[in-house]
Formats: sequence, structure tokens, C-alpha cells
Amino acid sequence: KIIQNAEYIYTNDYLKYFDENGINVLNNIEELSYKFESIYNIMQERRVCSTLQILIRDRDGIIGMVSFDVIGLHRRKWSELDISLLYLEAGIIGDAIRKEIS
Repeated sequence: KIIQNAEYIYTNDYLKYFDENGINVLNNIEELSYKFESIYNIMQERRVCSTLQILIRDRDGIIGMVSFDVIGLHRRKWSELDISLLYLEAGIIGDAIRKEIS
């Protein structure tokens, strides 16, 4: 499912949780419930329990985000292999987006 409204990534210092590669790993969204309650509520509404978020950038900065979500009750601990493969996939998506907007 594509969710286009993710303005929350720009709020409440949320971006500092992404690493130098633009990756944010949340094995359990409960981690958000205290510091980022509004983001937590959005994810709860969408029944997300774990997420791997990857920023898409161009020369001017952030142009989007790809989020791989686990929906339902069973959380997921993202492995290094999961992260690497999904990072590659997000790169392909990012290339398509950059091509579309240029």
C-alpha cells in the first residue's frame, strides 16, 4: 500500500533517528509512543507493528521515504540481510522517483 502523506518524518527531530545511509529501523513501534506520540498514533491507525524506513534523497535533500511495514500483531526484528536487500530495493524506487520528477 502506498501512503503518500508522511510529513511526520520532518517533525519533532524525527530525522535524527535515521542513520548516515538514511535508514531508520523500528522493530517495535512502541518505541515511538513516548517521544513521538502523533507518529505512533498514525502507525497504530495503520496497524503497523514494525517498520524499516529509508529516505530518498536527491542533490537538494529529502524527496521522499520508502517504508517497509509489518502489519498486524507480530513484530519483526529486521536482520542485516533484510535491511541490505530492502535498502537496494528502496534505491531502485528512489531512482524511478528521481527520474520522474526531473
